[in-house]
Amino acid sequence: GLMDALHKTDRAWRMTRDPDAEGIFEARLVGLDDRPIACRDGVVMHPHVAAAQLDPPDLVVVPGLDDDLEPSFKRNRTWVSTLAR
Repeated sequence: GLMDALHKTDRAWRMTRDPDAEGIFEARLVGLDDRPIACRDGVVMHPHVAAAQLDPPDLVVVPGLDDDLEPSFKRNRTWVSTLAR
């Protein structure tokens, strides 16, 4: 949903200016590595890039955690040092 909104914003931005203009956002799904990410309800996402391969971004959007917080914190603990950088 959010990725779609960001891509549509870029498309609208270019439509009001120059179709070859650079977009506002470079939205990418980032993982700690390139392995698929299994989400609830059987959804699997495939990262575009591993976090270690990126220059520091201007904006990071962190999705909400699952309702059961303690297991969610444990599963996402490895992101803490990456986000701190």
